[in-house]
Amino acid sequence: MRQFIRQLQKPGNFALRISCAYAAAGAFWILFSDTLLSLVISDPSALTYVQTFKGWAFIGVTASLLFILLKQQDSAMHLAERAKRDSEMTWRMLVEKIRDYEIFMLDPDGLILNWNVGAERSKGYSLEEIIGRHHSIFFMQEDIAAGLPDKELRLANIDGSFEDEGWRIRKDGSRFWANVITAALCDDNGKLHGFVKVIRDITDRKMTEEALRESEARYRIIADTASDMIITIDEQSIIQFVNSASEKIFGYQPSELIGQSVTMLMPEHLRNAHTTALQAYVDTGRKKLRWEAIELPGLHRNGTEVPLEISYGEFMKDGRHFFTGVVRDITERREAARSKEYRDMLERFNQELETLVAERTMNLLAMTLADRVRNPSSVIGATANRILRKEEFSDKTREHLILISDEAMKLDKTVKDFQELLTNRQTLFHYEDVCSIVRDVIPVIEQEAMRKQITLTVNLPDRQMKINTERNLLKMAIFTLLKNAVELTPDEGQVTISVSGDDTAIRVIIADNGYGMPQEEIDAVCDPHTSLKACRFGMGLPLIKQIMVEHMGEILVSSEIGKGAIVTLVFPVRWSGIPQVSSVPSV
Repeated sequence: MRQFIRQLQKPGNFALRISCAYAAAGAFWILFSDTLLSLVISDPSALTYVQTFKGWAFIGVTASLLFILLKQQDSAMHLAERAKRDSEMTWRMLVEKIRDYEIFMLDPDGLILNWNVGAERSKGYSLEEIIGRHHSIFFMQEDIAAGLPDKELRLANIDGSFEDEGWRIRKDGSRFWANVITAALCDDNGKLHGFVKVIRDITDRKMTEEALRESEARYRIIADTASDMIITIDEQSIIQFVNSASEKIFGYQPSELIGQSVTMLMPEHLRNAHTTALQAYVDTGRKKLRWEAIELPGLHRNGTEVPLEISYGEFMKDGRHFFTGVVRDITERREAARSKEYRDMLERFNQELETLVAERTMNLLAMTLADRVRNPSSVIGATANRILRKEEFSDKTREHLILISDEAMKLDKTVKDFQELLTNRQTLFHYEDVCSIVRDVIPVIEQEAMRKQITLTVNLPDRQMKINTERNLLKMAIFTLLKNAVELTPDEGQVTISVSGDDTAIRVIIADNGYGMPQEEIDAVCDPHTSLKACRFGMGLPLIKQIMVEHMGEILVSSEIGKGAIVTLVFPVRWSGIPQVSSVPSV
């Protein structure tokens, strides 16, 4: 009864309410009409006539009402059928126009009821071939075995619709990757009448995505195995990606850098310049620097600077600028360049040293000739002349004495000419800055010191320290002393060179904490006849002593076993004249 009342109260049940009202009125008429008529009509025959007319009138009214109701129902049915036909025609026209999608209908059991031209063209079946077939005909065998066709319908019935992607099969056995939407068709009471499926072939998209994933995988493999660091930043300099080479170059794991500003990998003095230049490029599109093979220092986690070579490019995504760079640690390349520079400088120093030694050898030879050849030849010639003047000899003896005198004169002239030649070759001295000469030598010595991890300390005054010198001579002297100090200092030791002075003298002091030497050997280190191997002080000290004599200076050596050595070169600030070769004492 409650359900019947609820049906009456529904807005669309107007016919039911009219029928109920008519039934109630008819019942009232049947029950009370005879009583009312008998009160009005007393003639029995007239009463019978009216009652008969009443019955026929009731039948006529009832029939008329039934006719009207049936007519309205028939019209409604016709309208519904026309609407259904129009709807079906519209749907058919719609689905037939859609050729890029497969649209077909299933009954509640999954049997195909109808489909569009797009499905026919894609699947390869005609409409007559496919009607009544189960939709599992389009699934892979492994999917059928896994119950996927029934799962699609079951989930669509539960949730109203279900979307899935997977491989589907055509009539010719070829497969394609499909996006499938299955929707349940239910009435107002929730009764299932079937399903509609919309299928789109997205094989091209699938292949593109697979290719993209493979490309990304290859990129990541290359990036992760590359010895160079690969880094991507956005237009705010925030790191979006970095490969594992970041740990080798900067000491950071990739996870420590992603989301951070790239300026943390830059020395302090470069950060503002980077930020300003990047913002200017984003705003204007104009580059201020080239983007290939830029050499800049980076900042390692431990605070040390790392020489880098950086090349980078730009790409756009969602209207934003992104920059990907390749960062290479060029420490080894710099070391190789410095090593080559060192070798070139060392070769040049060696050539200069050979030239200097040859010149000094010639000087010593000239002095030796003057001391040991010229003087005896002069005595021999003079003696032969005196004998010829005072004594009488046979012609043959006289001839021999004349020959001796002439040859002695020739020998004396040869030595004199050789001395004059050396005098003309003597190098002129000039006023030079000692600090500048030291700076020329340091880069050569630094390489050897670095190899032995020796700390090389250079203490030079701010002002120039000039003396009267021949630059190459002094350079070779300082180079030789520093080289000796490094060679005779153990690994991780210390070598110091200092320049100081006053108005009268300038001092170059070279100290080390190397092996040292005993006191008795100190006086012999500059003697050319002393075994250099025995004193363990290296080569070149006799030559350095000669150079100091030519500079009117002196060399001082102090040392102690196990505590290293100190060599001091003392130069007068000013002196008059340049010593002649003949005046240089033999060493």
